[in-house]
Amino acid sequence: MSRRKFPKRRSTSVLKGAHSNPIYVMPLLSPKKSDCSAYDPPQVPPPPPPPPTRPLHVLIVGAGIGGVTMGLMLERAGISFQILEASPTIRLVGSALTVGPNLMRVMEQLGFLEELMRESKPVRQIRYYDQTNGNLSMSDYNGIADMMFCQIRYGNAIRVIPRTTLYNMLYSGLPKDRVLMGKRVINTTEISADGTTGLEDGSHVQCTCEDGSVFEGSILVGADGSYSTVRKQMFHTLEKLGELNPDDQGATLQPYQHCVVGVTDPLDPIEFEAINGHFSEFQVLRGRDNLHSIWLMPLTDYRISWSLFCQFPEDLRQEYEEHRARATNPQSHWKDVSKRISDHAQSLLESLCHVRNPLSNAGGDFGDLVAQTPADRISYATMEQGVFTRWYHGRTVLLGDACHKSLPYGGQGANQAILDSVYLANKLFALPNTNPSARELGALFEEYQRDRTTSAYLAVLGSSAYDCLFGGQSWFSGLCRFLYFRMLPKDLFYMVSDAFYGVRPLLRFLPLVKEMSCMPASKRH
Repeated sequence: MSRRKFPKRRSTSVLKGAHSNPIYVMPLLSPKKSDCSAYDPPQVPPPPPPPPTRPLHVLIVGAGIGGVTMGLMLERAGISFQILEASPTIRLVGSALTVGPNLMRVMEQLGFLEELMRESKPVRQIRYYDQTNGNLSMSDYNGIADMMFCQIRYGNAIRVIPRTTLYNMLYSGLPKDRVLMGKRVINTTEISADGTTGLEDGSHVQCTCEDGSVFEGSILVGADGSYSTVRKQMFHTLEKLGELNPDDQGATLQPYQHCVVGVTDPLDPIEFEAINGHFSEFQVLRGRDNLHSIWLMPLTDYRISWSLFCQFPEDLRQEYEEHRARATNPQSHWKDVSKRISDHAQSLLESLCHVRNPLSNAGGDFGDLVAQTPADRISYATMEQGVFTRWYHGRTVLLGDACHKSLPYGGQGANQAILDSVYLANKLFALPNTNPSARELGALFEEYQRDRTTSAYLAVLGSSAYDCLFGGQSWFSGLCRFLYFRMLPKDLFYMVSDAFYGVRPLLRFLPLVKEMSCMPASKRH
């Protein structure tokens, strides 16, 4: 039997498998050299790298009570921040302020409640005197307002504390490397992802300081007060985009009064036995001829905070408004106007030193308190009020006096700035990612302004009402005093008070604290 002949097999390599079965591997056929180009992949340019992810970082301009509180809350929320302060050092000025019962739970969350209670006094009443002449004593008042209802209705009393004490308390909770002094911001810009300047929808914000230093962040918070640079820059951008509200076009806060304030050294406990107690009783003296009022507020350690509020002379008011309306006015001219305003206040202060002090049982006068106040604890200020209609744009948002300014009666300026910080910190903590777009931030800031606008307007109206009651000279002010001290229904009084203190927010990222009030707090925060 003949064998079939098969074609000769091409050469192969033989590998032995694990079980000695042969494995045939065919040799790879290499293309001809002339055909190599057919096997090259197409030359497609690589895609551009994605923009770098920036972790959430907040720039805060201004290290006042609002800016420091905002930084403190961001620190507790684990959000990166940097505070830029124009002054080379922290300048502690001002007299005393009141802390409302709606802030006590937040203070407890931050760990400051015990110190606040120790360094402050609960306000029991306000005594009103319809004159500054004569031999006044604490029994010669013309009206009295009880303030202890807050303790029962809201769980805490209104408390009075030196402004410097409250500031130092809050500042002590900040890492000191998070506050940079001598950084006067002169320009703010939103930067697009490609590094170009953008009016809107930027990827981050940039602050340029007077010394040439530049800082970048995801969000810019303007907490730089009534004369806010951040607000001016933001309004300038809105004007370029045609989005500036006509009410804010060239708007400035309205000058209302100017004041001189101070806090005395510890006084003689025998002469001032009336202030040696657990409670503080405010004394308010209204001047009839000089359009002024004097406030005396007992503090801890036998100290008294005093304030003199006086009306602007008409010529100075006009000059002041002209300067505020024209940015081109020479700075030297403004310094001259400012000096004449403070000189007017100083002259009035000296003319009232003879006014009897009802807190002294030795016949002392107002001048004795001024004499017991160190010069570095006396300060002058122009009192303004108003609420701006726009608090944000792009990655920039305002808080405190930068967007709403009230008169100092009732301490609403500091209280409202702290409330702003609570609302804004809660919303930033709730962001779903650490690299929010300008559109996402715009929606967040819009909600923040909507939540806070009503309270801000009420603070402005409420502080104006206090001025009308305790310092107003018109027949209308007299009628208001009569109704307030003699005929105001309790239910109406509570309704007005609830508008201020009914909303008692909490920081959502810190452990909750117990509600001590008989009135449930609003959850709108």
